[in-house]
Amino acid sequence: MTCKIEHEDTYIAVKDCMDSIHKVNAEEFVRDFPSDRRNNFSLSLDTKIFEIYSNLKYEGHSGASYACTLRECQYFLSYPNEWEAVLEYWKTKL
Repeated sequence: MTCKIEHEDTYIAVKDCMDSIHKVNAEEFVRDFPSDRRNNFSLSLDTKIFEIYSNLKYEGHSGASYACTLRECQYFLSYPNEWEAVLEYWKTKL
């Protein structure tokens, strides 16, 4: 079976961010966040961005990696079946 997330560090970062998103009830915010050039996670001053970040356990993020991780989460929030497949894949690996 092929998994969209093949590297353990990436999985840990995305899983942690997904958990934080759920904890602060920001699923719709992240899923529907605009993806045009005028709006991006790394430059946003929206309090939800900071609320998600403050609930992370993973401490290895730069600003750029956090923004990229949020985009990954945005994808999985739009395609929840793919996220379930990732969780199932990593359940046997860790």
